Order: sequence, then C-alpha cells, then structure tokens
Amino acid sequence: MNIRKAEHTDLEQILPIYAYAREQMALNGNPGQWGTDKPEPETIRQDITQGRLFLIEADPPASSLSQAEPFRRNASENLPEAFNWNVSEPPAETFRRNASENLAETFCQAISNRQIAGVFAFQIGEEPTYQEIQGRWLNELPYGVIHRIASSGGQKGILTECLKFCNAFTKNLRIDTHEDNLIMRHLLKKNGFLECGIIHVEDGSPRIAFQRLRK
Repeated sequence: MNIRKAEHTDLEQILPIYAYAREQMALNGNPGQWGTDKPEPETIRQDITQGRLFLIEADPPASSLSQAEPFRRNASENLPEAFNWNVSEPPAETFRRNASENLAETFCQAISNRQIAGVFAFQIGEEPTYQEIQGRWLNELPYGVIHRIASSGGQKGILTECLKFCNAFTKNLRIDTHEDNLIMRHLLKKNGFLECGIIHVEDGSPRIAFQRLRK
C-alpha cells in the first residue's frame, strides 16, 4: 500500500469513507463517537490545508500490472496490420509508434489509479485536549498524534499501515478513542498501546487515551 498527503481534490472520495466508518461504528454499538456528521467537512478541509491528512492507497492487482507489457507489445505489432498498412512505410511506422506509446500510457494510467483504502490525520506536536488527563501519560516527551482514522472497508491492515508510517517519524505515539469503540480499543492494545486514562475532546465528551513508546 501507498501513503500520501491528501489534497482538496480528494475530498469527494474521503467523505464516503468517513460516512462508511460512522455506519460501521453504529452497527458495532458505537453510535456516539462520530454521530451522524463527524468529522465535519470543514475539519477535513483544515486537516488537508494543514498538511496533516494522509491517504492509504491500495496497491493495484498484480494481475493488472502484468497485463501492461503484452498490451503495449500487441498494440505495437497488430494495429498497423489491422489497417492493412505495410509496416515499412513511414505513415505506418508513425502510427505504430504513436499507438503503442499512447495506448500503453492510457492503460498504465488506468491500472495505476489506486483506490483509497483508508484515511487518517497525523501530526507531531502538542494536542490541546491531551494537556489534561485523568490518569497519566507514559512520558512528557514530544509525541505524534493520530486522529480520525477510518477505513473504506475494502482492505485489511489499515491501522497497521498507519502506525508503520507514523512510527517512521516518531516512536512516541498518542491516540484516543471512544469507550464504546471496542474494535479500536482491541486493535490498539494488539499493536502495543497502553491505556493511560481519560481525556475530554472539544465538546467535553470523554475519550480513552492511549500511548505507545517504541525504542
């Protein structure tokens, strides 16, 4: 999978992913974390503008990649013949070359359009809602924060890919989730995070705070 910064032009693809995540949360007993409208589009736009929203793109199928070279070769060999042109004639050679290059480029572009499998916000720096905690963080060293992670549902291992990416920038990671988000709580513990206490987000609602420190 590939991870890149989100752009404003990606918004139309990002919004359905968050809508799907809200639906899945509700179906799994967690309707309160994001309700029916969070994260709000303006929050997502701010994340993009600040350069802290990232997209996880699924790799194109290997079978599709293997088709590119035969496509290019066949276009080169067969198109002039299909038009009953002598391949030694200059017009035929020009057609062959242009057809080969243009069609192969079109095909490769089509198969390289990666589908967005997940989205998350990540930044290194102080998170205001983490300044007060009912409990205790593992340390007070500089840390990275993960927020608003969501999956499109079409690919497994989204959290793992996110954590590998973030871990390349800092070994000290913090994240929070709702008490009712049992799936995320399980996944965080599975990936080495420890519960540190309770923090409160902007609207005053509580969240369970997690932290992971890797050497």
